[in-house]
Amino acid sequence: MSTIDPQPPGDEPPTDAVLAGEYVLGVLDANVRAQVKARIEREPAFTALVQAWATHLAPLLEELETAPVPAHVWARIEAELDAARRGTATATSTPVPWWRQVWLWQATTAAAVAALAVVWITRPLPVAEPPAPAPVVVAPEPDPTPAPAPAPDPVARPVTLLAQDDGAPAWLATVDADHGVVQLTPVPARDIASDRVPELWLIPDGEAPRSLGVVSGDRAHSVEVPAALRHDLVTGATLAISLEPQGGSPEPGPTGPVIAHGAIAAL
Repeated sequence: MSTIDPQPPGDEPPTDAVLAGEYVLGVLDANVRAQVKARIEREPAFTALVQAWATHLAPLLEELETAPVPAHVWARIEAELDAARRGTATATSTPVPWWRQVWLWQATTAAAVAALAVVWITRPLPVAEPPAPAPVVVAPEPDPTPAPAPAPDPVARPVTLLAQDDGAPAWLATVDADHGVVQLTPVPARDIASDRVPELWLIPDGEAPRSLGVVSGDRAHSVEVPAALRHDLVTGATLAISLEPQGGSPEPGPTGPVIAHGAIAAL
């Protein structure tokens, strides 16, 4: 486990730990800060010190509250900046008070860093966990049984619109003639009287209707076409839906009103 070993202020140059702490606190002048940033980019060990200070000081920073800067402080800063731009800094004509001496702030900063280090020195630094070892993969023995052939992709099939007499859509039908299945979807879901049920009819060109059974008016579902009728699932044949008594039409053909119909799209 690495630790921060700050050095108390004195005549000697600050240690890397103190310098890293001052960088994190933001108390370095522009030149030194630029030098420290350059070291961060090229020295991993020094970068680790800066990261350690940032981690240690983060809880303290969260506890600090912002405070407004007094107006007279901003006024003094602006005056000194203006004087510096004119080359007539106020310090050249007026003795610098002891509380504004550079050496005092540098010493105070170093002492603060040292004190913070004493407070946080017992706090363990975050240590990166070593990466988990890669799992050992044992190749399975080859299976002599040939793999099954992949299932064919679903076939996109044309959609047949079953519309009302006014052209409004009532059901959508997708016909799979190869497997004898008609997929029906009401659009929108329809309210059917409790004493009536919708019944689907297949009407080959020029022939009588053949019932495919009672269907749903409020959900998508599949209708299985009897084997004897699958040869009539051809392009141009008509699908129709009528309203019949409960249990379906009592006759071979529709007895109630036909509420939707449409010709089977090209298969």
